[in-house]
Amino acid sequence: MKEALERKNEEYFAELQAAIGQGLVLTDLQEIYRACQEGKADFLIVQESFHQSAKIISDIEIEIVDSNLGKSTVDDISSLLALLINEKGGKTCYVSEIPNPELRPIALKIRY
Repeated sequence: MKEALERKNEEYFAELQAAIGQGLVLTDLQEIYRACQEGKADFLIVQESFHQSAKIISDIEIEIVDSNLGKSTVDDISSLLALLINEKGGKTCYVSEIPNPELRPIALKIRY
């Protein structure tokens, strides 16, 4: 089971690397959120250690915050992103570490 999971993760990493050259990878949380809302998200890879609070400003805009207190604030934006992606037919993968440092701690492969 563990070997199968590791193979699948390697496939995701390879697909992500290939998509970089095509301009289909986002690492900015604002851009990732917008792409998820617009249905462009294919798959999201998140390091398990990544947690970021964010305030939802609109359907296409978030604001990074230090505290999860307050109206329209989520304590972990990656969980919300995973939900949005799943609703629109995409996938999310949580890994201990993303091999490419430029893609840490969160990266999204978009469809187009």
